[in-house]
Amino acid sequence: MRSKFFLYFIFIILFASSIFANVWQDIRITSYGYKIGILEEEKRNLQKEKKYYKLKTANLKSPKRIKKIASEKLGLIIPKKLEIITLTINNF
Repeated sequence: MRSKFFLYFIFIILFASSIFANVWQDIRITSYGYKIGILEEEKRNLQKEKKYYKLKTANLKSPKRIKKIASEKLGLIIPKKLEIITLTINNF
């Protein structure tokens, strides 16, 4: 009688443990799924930001923009051919 009770008790404990392990595993899988979704969204946002900064960099490096700033803000002009002086350095 006692041995049957002990066997049933062990069986119930093992059954409950297996159910708990299964539920725990499902919860972890779901949790990782949410984390993956959040990281994928963050990746998309970072890729958009990268594109934005590449375009901004290209715009800032634009020769037209640089020429405009040089002429309008700094007052620089393109020299005429007669205004160009070439210097040579003699090596000693």
